[in-house]
Amino acid sequence: MKEQVIEFETAKLAKEKGFPTLEYGYEYNKEGQVVDPTFSKGGYSIPTQSLLHRWLMEIHGYYVIVIPTITSNWTFKIINVLKKNTMEIPPYTDVSGEDFPNFQQALEKGLKEALKLI
Repeated sequence: MKEQVIEFETAKLAKEKGFPTLEYGYEYNKEGQVVDPTFSKGGYSIPTQSLLHRWLMEIHGYYVIVIPTITSNWTFKIINVLKKNTMEIPPYTDVSGEDFPNFQQALEKGLKEALKLI
């Protein structure tokens, strides 16, 4: 099992919103190519989805809630991007209106939505 890193567009948005440059790992250069592993000025950190989600929760108080849905196949929905202490009691709202084929794609979209709220 391998941690999922965020996409380049999400990395650009995270940097714009103040996500700190990591001291380790990889980065994207301005052309969106992965550079290994030294950071250069103007690069974009590539955190894992879970690290970015933790930063959004601990620093900004945003939670991305993704649930599995059962249709003809297993899919996933973003049911909410919430600010701390505004937790909704089920039934939740379908934020994106989309079914994603896997949890990671749904979470990525939810992370982007949370970053836009900052």
